[in-house]
Amino acid sequence: MYYIIDNEVYAPYEGHDFDGRATDTIEDGVWELYSQDESSYKIEDGKFVALKQQAELEAAALRARRETECFSVVDRGRFWYGKLTEEQKSELSAWYEAWLDAPATGVAPQKPEWLGAEPRFCPVKIHHNKNVAGGTDDEQEVTQEYAQAWEVQA
Repeated sequence: MYYIIDNEVYAPYEGHDFDGRATDTIEDGVWELYSQDESSYKIEDGKFVALKQQAELEAAALRARRETECFSVVDRGRFWYGKLTEEQKSELSAWYEAWLDAPATGVAPQKPEWLGAEPRFCPVKIHHNKNVAGGTDDEQEVTQEYAQAWEVQA
């Protein structure tokens, strides 16, 4: 429980009783969500006033998690994908789709167990070459360090 005193939000701490001086209170989970976006609330006349819907903030939080937890995995190169089994590719695809749906469903999907706790990254040199039409073609050069880490031919 967080307390509003003199139009400021205070976290509870041992040995202090804010109940007598507080003009309003905010539940822990609610404050944790709203405190991430200062434009989502205001304190007016000693009261907490939500300016955005809680569901909107929850969806935004899931989008931010998706950015770090999902996209860092699915945005890997062809060498990484080439090492996956068909079953892993299928599971990865389902996990990705669940993340795309997460802001609407309100549920963050469980990472496939075979991915482990931390994503593994490998050094890959990217060369951008202009093609004759004026666009760019990306090609990856496998470095020796990359080849050793992923057991591929350099």
